[in-house]
Amino acid sequence: MTDTASSAGPPPEAARRPDPPDPGNSARDETEDAGQLRFEAQTITNIFGGVHAGAANFGGAHQTGWARTTGPVDSAQMDAILRDFVRPGPYEQALKVLHRAGLVVLVGEEGIGKRAGALALLRDAASGQDSVLALSPSYDFAQLAAYPHLKPGRGYLVQDMRGDGRSSPEQRFEIERLTRVLQAKQLRLVITAQPRSLSRTDLGDLVVDWDPPDLVDLFQRLLRRSGLKLSPADERRARAHLDTLCQPRQVAEFVDRLPQGVEAAMRSQSEQARQEASAWLEDSTRTDAEVLVAAAACFLSDLPERLFEQGVARLQQIVREHVGFDGPAARGEPVTSEQRLPQSRRLWAGRTGLVVTAGAGTSTDERRVAFRVPELRAHTIAEIWARYGHELLEPLRRWIRELAQDPSVEIRAQVAYGLSLLAKVNWSEVRESFLTQLSDGVAAERVTAAFTLSMMCADEDLASIALETALGWSENSGQRRAMTSAIACGGPMGVSHLGKAFEQLWYMTTRGAQIARVARTSLSLLTSGAEEAGRAMAVLRTTVDALHWVIRNGGALKRREALWTVLEILAAESFAAEELVIVRLMRDRDDAYPAVGTLLAAVLESGPHRHGAVNVLRRIITTLSGYDQGHLIAGRLGDAVFAHWPSHDLLRQQIRRELALSAKEAETARLVVHHFLTGLRAV
Repeated sequence: MTDTASSAGPPPEAARRPDPPDPGNSARDETEDAGQLRFEAQTITNIFGGVHAGAANFGGAHQTGWARTTGPVDSAQMDAILRDFVRPGPYEQALKVLHRAGLVVLVGEEGIGKRAGALALLRDAASGQDSVLALSPSYDFAQLAAYPHLKPGRGYLVQDMRGDGRSSPEQRFEIERLTRVLQAKQLRLVITAQPRSLSRTDLGDLVVDWDPPDLVDLFQRLLRRSGLKLSPADERRARAHLDTLCQPRQVAEFVDRLPQGVEAAMRSQSEQARQEASAWLEDSTRTDAEVLVAAAACFLSDLPERLFEQGVARLQQIVREHVGFDGPAARGEPVTSEQRLPQSRRLWAGRTGLVVTAGAGTSTDERRVAFRVPELRAHTIAEIWARYGHELLEPLRRWIRELAQDPSVEIRAQVAYGLSLLAKVNWSEVRESFLTQLSDGVAAERVTAAFTLSMMCADEDLASIALETALGWSENSGQRRAMTSAIACGGPMGVSHLGKAFEQLWYMTTRGAQIARVARTSLSLLTSGAEEAGRAMAVLRTTVDALHWVIRNGGALKRREALWTVLEILAAESFAAEELVIVRLMRDRDDAYPAVGTLLAAVLESGPHRHGAVNVLRRIITTLSGYDQGHLIAGRLGDAVFAHWPSHDLLRQQIRRELALSAKEAETARLVVHHFLTGLRAV
């Protein structure tokens, strides 16, 4: 099978061997929970799927992506932020929504200019008035509607609103109440959010998908403001270099470097970061405590200061136990006879070192600790492993393996990212010192190992190594490593190698009960991840091919196992919205109906699987009931499903009974149910 995911069959028979017994205590036999796996997969997507462009106004004020700003935004601040603002494509649509409803929600990845866009919208909506108050992102819609200090004539901004992405009737009610309050008081409110933070179902047409500005326009504007004059040849070279950039921040940094000459400006930020990390560690005045902070940040960057500090303290303790040093000198303080408490936070409180903090906008938000420039992280890891020996590296290995068991998925995600960066320069170290042990560990360790392989796939040189490693764990390496392999195949690594990952996971659903359960969950996650990458249709087609292969060649038991797997894939939820992937596909693609109809018909017709299939169908119907054209989608789906049973009127009646919709649901969904059961003939 190729990676285009066109067909599916089982791996060669020679590769199939019974799973060996897996002795161990109860902690090591802990298994993955499907809901937890989905939560952690979405968390990984949220943490590492965004665009980390630092300058929100794209004008060179390079701030970290997670900095927050609340409080009044005065006219001078507005002018500075909007000085180089370039209107993106969705601007006019957002302005219309804001005028009509008093509220618009700009949704997009971090760093693409949502805050600058929000301020520009508020200024235009208020005919140039610059009175804007930025509220805390912790406010929910009910708190915003009840906010006691809303003043007519003032604009309000909530930057990066937080939420769990879930839909609820209560939230829909509060959103409606908020719009009524805003309209009654003639107020304007702009909310910015990342794609998975808020429910699109609840917000409806208040959501506008935000885009970054045109990078060529941005370059021209920044170049004019810089006053720099380029020769025609240099300007052509500079414009050609823009094709290699994809983030507004990169354009701003490129223009900042142009006074050094076009050739020097074209040197990547990565090369500058490499030189800086090397020089920093080369400095003979550097204390052990400073080095440990930098080493800790390699695996705990972008975390709240409290968590980072705990990690540093634990690393210091492990180092002291290993090499036997302690006292003020180890903490970077002068050695005196006076005993003092260490001012450890001073080690990362500056603005010029490798590791810095970003202040929170309100007293309820925590400062975070990160590398001053993201590119410094990879080069610091490389320099530490190149310069230091057993005295530091062995304590680091022990510390990292402890972090891999941490209950916090955010911590383990950062550990996995750090290991993926280390793999770029020292794969054997990552494999032997970490992944071999983690892949055979408790559930948290196994997920960390799988995350590491997925993150390695971001590097084209490591992607094939990651896949080979995961496939190697799936055979003759024990039950726990097989489950780790399944988790990895269900993540970004699987999306990158869709055909091979699907084939491997489909085969693993025929293995032992625990491996099969994880493999089915991973196929569901693979479907969700593929939908994010625009490849979910390939998963559905491959599922149809795989099911047909089993029906033709497998016995009753294998057919039953295959149908359980089909149910998991049909029930896969979109990462981007609270709805099934198959519903999103049917809304957008005509070719989705035959595949969805074939799979849904197969599970509806099977007695053991009908209950689960009806649950999926019920969810499809309730979702379509909220769409203006939902009954047409239901009719086309009904035609696709019942094409497999042209004379099964009894089954239609049975499905209607088993849907068991509540009275309210039945009234709302009446038209959708009718068209599903009768097809487009009823239209």
